[in-house]
Amino acid sequence: NEKTRYAKLRAGELDIVQNAISRDTLRTLERRNPNLKLLKRPSLKTTYVGFNMKDSLVSNPAIREAISLAINRQEIIDIILNGMAIPARTILPPTSAYFSEKLSKETYDPQNAQTILDKAGFPKKGDFRFEVSLKTTTDVTRISVAKAIASQLKRIGIKVIVEPMEWGRFKLDIDQGRVQLWTLTWVGFKDPDIYRYAFASENFPPNGANRGWYSNPALDRLLEQGREKNDFSDRKKIYDQIQELVEHDKPYIFLWHEDNFAVVTKTLVDFDLYADGRYSALRHSYFQ
Repeated sequence: NEKTRYAKLRAGELDIVQNAISRDTLRTLERRNPNLKLLKRPSLKTTYVGFNMKDSLVSNPAIREAISLAINRQEIIDIILNGMAIPARTILPPTSAYFSEKLSKETYDPQNAQTILDKAGFPKKGDFRFEVSLKTTTDVTRISVAKAIASQLKRIGIKVIVEPMEWGRFKLDIDQGRVQLWTLTWVGFKDPDIYRYAFASENFPPNGANRGWYSNPALDRLLEQGREKNDFSDRKKIYDQIQELVEHDKPYIFLWHEDNFAVVTKTLVDFDLYADGRYSALRHSYFQ
């Protein structure tokens, strides 16, 4: 419970809380609590909107393209995430050696999104074109993000029903395909083989994490080639193609790479944040 964690930090019963305080609380935390400090650094985290490719509506590529164009990533980063993220174009953060510079920058273009939906045969009927469900967890920040996405999609005529769920039921619904759209975050990955785990046809649940039931034989071949290559230059060329193909198909809409952050007591010295969220720095941290 976030309120309990924050109360224990203020009372001195906790010395560290990492990535588990809402961004609203962080805005005023240091000013109101001179005994606490906020640490942050870029992370190995990628937040996305996933689509269930078995769903007759969101399996339509025009709908996925329109939704991507209608989400103003920077607006949500600035307002809800307290500026502590950068927009994402792929699973891999820009710090990855395998990050493709060839990818086009994500654009916010709600007018074009509406044109795409009109041409695809989804005209407005009153205020809306159609309705979709967006599932998320009960985390305060995640609910705020989902509601912001719903508000932005409303502008292009898509009605979004936000469904916050406890983690266990949420994950079960995704794994069993009882979902249209959902938001989740990949955390702590380092190798681009994460693409195989997330998107290979062989990795439908329960075998892997291709929770959107997305399948593309051309991608499957590239993913196998990427796994087999050892030379960096050869692998890089393959993963550039993989990132371009996934960007084209949009089984996910990549939203942003959030910063890791920790709220710590000011008496704790030499605690450093790691990109993958490890607590390894505690081995050489101490209290002053």
